[in-house]
Amino acid sequence: MRIPAEHFDDARAQVRTIVKAVEQATVEARDVTREDVNQEASLRNFRAEEAQYLAILKRATAVRTFWRLTPSWRKCGDELRRGS
Repeated sequence: MRIPAEHFDDARAQVRTIVKAVEQATVEARDVTREDVNQEASLRNFRAEEAQYLAILKRATAVRTFWRLTPSWRKCGDELRRGS
């Protein structure tokens, strides 16, 4: 669970009011800013790639073009769904 530092103590207190017992409590902090930036960049790239596939598919006049691009387009969509 990711919680901004300024809300951490409140969130932890709220969780403790909900649970019956805490067997072990471990707190780990790390900066995930770079991970968020990388994920956002990846999502932007996949969206752009998907848009290119859609543009090509709209202009496709041969069925073989559609069949050749479909696996790549589907993979791109899977990555977008996984990342969003």
